[in-house]
Amino acid sequence: MEMSEEWIYFFWNTRNFNHKNLCTVDAQSIEILQYGIRNRASGPDFIHAAVRLDELSWHGNIEMHVLTSDWHKHGHQKDEAYDNVILHVVWKHDWDPTGGRVPILELCDLVDNNLLARCAKITSTPAWLPCESLLNEEAFSRFALWKDSLVTARLDRRWDEFEKSTTESDLDWDGRMYKLLCMYLMGRENKACGEQLTMRLPLALIERNRHQPLAVLSMVLGVSDCLEDVPDPDFRIYLQGEFRFYEQKYGLTTMKRAAWRRFGMRAAGMPVRRLSQLAALLSARSRFQSEVTNSRSAAQLYKILEVALPEDERWQKLLPASTVFSNDTREMIVLNVFLPLWFSYANAQNPMAKDQLIFDIFQALPPEKNQICSQFAKLGFEVRSALDTQALLELRSQYCIRKRCASCSIGQYIFTNTKEIF
Repeated sequence: MEMSEEWIYFFWNTRNFNHKNLCTVDAQSIEILQYGIRNRASGPDFIHAAVRLDELSWHGNIEMHVLTSDWHKHGHQKDEAYDNVILHVVWKHDWDPTGGRVPILELCDLVDNNLLARCAKITSTPAWLPCESLLNEEAFSRFALWKDSLVTARLDRRWDEFEKSTTESDLDWDGRMYKLLCMYLMGRENKACGEQLTMRLPLALIERNRHQPLAVLSMVLGVSDCLEDVPDPDFRIYLQGEFRFYEQKYGLTTMKRAAWRRFGMRAAGMPVRRLSQLAALLSARSRFQSEVTNSRSAAQLYKILEVALPEDERWQKLLPASTVFSNDTREMIVLNVFLPLWFSYANAQNPMAKDQLIFDIFQALPPEKNQICSQFAKLGFEVRSALDTQALLELRSQYCIRKRCASCSIGQYIFTNTKEIF
């Protein structure tokens, strides 16, 4: 098994090593008084720790590495945040980059070989879920207690990815929602096109013309270069004329038609249908971020998307249903746009607050239907709500696929409590 810092954190956190009569690599007697708290921010790995070296007690932080020389490799000698490290815990000691300033504890001979064999065996299995043959009620209980944290991590991670991917640094919250909405409404295949649309057609222009729904529609379809997809020829000619006017008035630039994926898609997911839905929503409810962030239930979030078609009957040539969005589409927008925005906005207002309400809303939403969640259900996991499915998707993508069993609550339980594997 390839050793990693995550495995060292696991052995340390669960005390799965021989911690009696410890000595540093310099044969100095050491006793762990406080193991510390795992630090997931920048800086040393464990904070608020305490050790006794010979007869002297030290309070500070603990840093962990696979090799002692990783201290230098990671550049800690240049970082003042590591000046208060009182113990360097390593798997294998090679050379001391601190010149003896920080005591070193080597773990490789302190961890039980049977435990190492169990860890190696489970992480090397080709099964869809490494631990699937070892799951039991206690493992499912561990997951149930972990769900909120998994969903929180998923929201944080995906929002961070969104913020890093966007090129506009001055977006307000309405602008962020506009971009998210365009990206997710266009579907996975055309997500990048949705983002490009927001850069070519600013929300301010839509807001300025929202009292004319056909003007908004012509700009959305025109900038996307999807006017040719309007099925009715007379309506198409009308919208093309409208777009030429606004294109010249605002200096709009169009995307490349070939950028949009159409082949093999169902009618409901075609770009012209999704873009028409976007135009109808933004004509009816422009700048509605505050409605989202002030909502207190799933029903209120759904209501924001209860948008009727504009009265002009020509809209029915693009959106034949009486309402703009189907139930499935509304669920997708609430889950992928409204709730991440709601969560991140609340975090920005009060980073220390943890609002149980968002988990209640996830719990009120139906479970997502996909192959990953279906496979988890077959293995015995509870799949009753979007809270379950979002947690399972995070578990799969960030732990199971990456074989991060040492950091997984279920994996830690199995390694510690299962003596025979397979």
